[in-house]
Amino acid sequence: NHLLWKTSKENKADKIAHGTHSRGELNHKTVLTEDDVRLIRDLRGRVTGRALACRFGVSPSNIWSIQKRISWAWL
Repeated sequence: NHLLWKTSKENKADKIAHGTHSRGELNHKTVLTEDDVRLIRDLRGRVTGRALACRFGVSPSNIWSIQKRISWAWL
């Protein structure tokens, strides 16, 4: 009785609503914390992406994605 036909978008929304979505710190492969992401965004324009990447152990493209709100967009 609890199974319903839903679109992929609806399934993703249900995961978020029920807290079963493994995004951000809930993902076991993540390197960054939410506080790290907020700091990366705060330092935009003051510290280079390459320097931030070295500091946090991620790629410069990851820093770019965070600052453009492509990654970690919900924060």
